[in-house]
Amino acid sequence: MRNTLQARTSSRFSVVQETTLDNIMRLDELFREDPDPRKINLVVGVYKTDEGTTPVLRSVKEAERRIVDTEPSKSYVPMNGEAAFLSAAQALVFGDSALGREARLASVHAPGGTGSLRLAGEFIREHFAAHVIWLGEPAYPNHRGLFEPLGIRCEPFRYFDRVEGAIREDEMFEDLARARRGDFVLLHACCHNPSGADPSPEGWQRLARFLAERGLVPLVDVAYLGYADGLEHDAGGVRTIFEHCAEGLVTVSFSKNFSLYNERTGLLIYVGADAGEARRCAARTRTYIRRLWTSPPAHGARIVTTILNDRDLRDAWVKEVEEMRLRMKRMRVEISAALQHLKVDMQLFPALVDLKGMFTLTRLSEAQVTRLREDEHIYMLPNGRISITGLTSSSVERVAKGIAAVVQR
Repeated sequence: MRNTLQARTSSRFSVVQETTLDNIMRLDELFREDPDPRKINLVVGVYKTDEGTTPVLRSVKEAERRIVDTEPSKSYVPMNGEAAFLSAAQALVFGDSALGREARLASVHAPGGTGSLRLAGEFIREHFAAHVIWLGEPAYPNHRGLFEPLGIRCEPFRYFDRVEGAIREDEMFEDLARARRGDFVLLHACCHNPSGADPSPEGWQRLARFLAERGLVPLVDVAYLGYADGLEHDAGGVRTIFEHCAEGLVTVSFSKNFSLYNERTGLLIYVGADAGEARRCAARTRTYIRRLWTSPPAHGARIVTTILNDRDLRDAWVKEVEEMRLRMKRMRVEISAALQHLKVDMQLFPALVDLKGMFTLTRLSEAQVTRLREDEHIYMLPNGRISITGLTSSSVERVAKGIAAVVQR
C-alpha cells in the first residue's frame, strides 16, 4: 500500500522540469561548488572590499545598535511601509524637488529592487497590458525575466556600442521612435548594467525631452546610486527625466549603497501628474502587496531611515559610499594597467577606465570566457561582463595573466 502511494505521488511530480537559472545565478552556483582555492568570482554584482569581503558598513552597524536598543515590537509594518522610511528614501532620490513639495510622489516599500520591479510589473499588467516595456540592449537579464512572465511584451532598443564603449544615442532615438504613446521605457539612473555607460547631463536632457514629446512613460531603475560620480550627481538623471515627464515609475534598491544585500530593502515610487494620481497608484499597489508578501521586511528600512535622518550617521554613510566608489574606480585603473603591461589588445576592453560603477562589458568571446572559467577558474558572464568589485589588488595580476593567456593563445 505504501509503495503504491509512493509511486502515485512521485508520478505526479514527474512533469516538473529541472530549473534553468539565468547565467548570473547559474555561474554563481558553479563558483560556489568549485573546490579550486584560486577561483575568482567576477559574476555577481556584490560589493567587496580589497580583502574580498562584503562588509557591514560602519554606519549600518551603529544604526542597528540604536534600533536594537529602542525597537519596541516585531509586529507587522504597514503594507505600504513606514512613513519615515518612504519620506527619507524619496528625498534621497529626488532631493528638495517641486515633485515632493506638490505631493506628486507616492511610494511603497518592497523587498529589494527585484520586489520593486515586480510591483511595477503588476501595476503595468493591470492597467497598461497593451503597452510595451522598451529595454536598452545589452540588457540586464532579470528585467525581461521579471516582466515577460507577467504577459508584458518587452522590446529592445540599441543602447551601447561594444566596439566604441559608448552610448549609441542616434540608434537609441531611432529605435524608440517606433514606440507607441503610453509605452514604458526602462532606464538605469546610473552605472548602467551591464555596460557601465551613462548619459551625460546633456544626454539626459535630450532623452527627457524626447520621452515627454512622444508621450513615453519612464520606468527608472535606481540600483547603484552613489557608485558613478557621487550621490547627488548620480540622482541627476532621474531628476532631469521628471522635470520634463509628468508621470512615471522609479524603482529603488538599497542593496548596493547601504550594503544591505540580505535585508532586501527597496522602494517603488510613483510620480503622478498631481497628488491625487500619485496617491491612488500607491494605494492600488496594496492589492499586489497583499497577494505577494502582505507586509514588507522592516529591519533594512529602519536602518536606512535611521541613517538618513541623523546628520552624523548620514555624513558617515556618505563617506563610506565614496570609499566604495573610489575603490571600484581604482580597480578599473589597476586592471587596465595590468592588461596593458601584458600587451593585451585593449580594444577588447573599450573605455574600461572611463565607464562607471560595478560592471564593464568586454569584447571577450563566449569561448574565451569559457576557457577562463575552465582553465583559470576565473568566472564571468558569457557576454563578457566583468564585475569590477570582484577584483582586488592581490588578484588583479592573476586575472590579467589569465585573460592574456586566453586571448593570446
